[in-house]
Amino acid sequence: MKQFLLTKILPPFAAYILYALCSSLRISYRGREKERELSKKEACVYTGWHGELFLLPYLYRWNENYKILVSPSKDGEYIVNLSRWFGFQAVRGSSHKSPVKALLHLRKLIKEGDCIYTVADGSRGPYHSLQQ
Repeated sequence: MKQFLLTKILPPFAAYILYALCSSLRISYRGREKERELSKKEACVYTGWHGELFLLPYLYRWNENYKILVSPSKDGEYIVNLSRWFGFQAVRGSSHKSPVKALLHLRKLIKEGDCIYTVADGSRGPYHSLQQ
């Protein structure tokens, strides 16, 4: 029952809250038109930190060619279910679980022109430090 609540009930509720919160923010974009123009022509790779992930689904919602790399862990499953409510598709893998499979899948997506989003500081930290 707990798993059902966390994977099926919580994600749409969390998506609604996240959307409402983000739509109430005053966000200013710099270079957004150039970014959109480039991402329509070529594949792109975005990276960010764990602490700043909450804006990603809102800012890039319903862009079919945006994919996110998500850990194959239980926690990753929550992120995948939430992200689906914003139209994202996930690639499952990390540097510790299925790294080769994930890299090959990402490589294929990039060749097809998709944009990829990854997290640079990794799940194991340290916070705001690039993982190697």
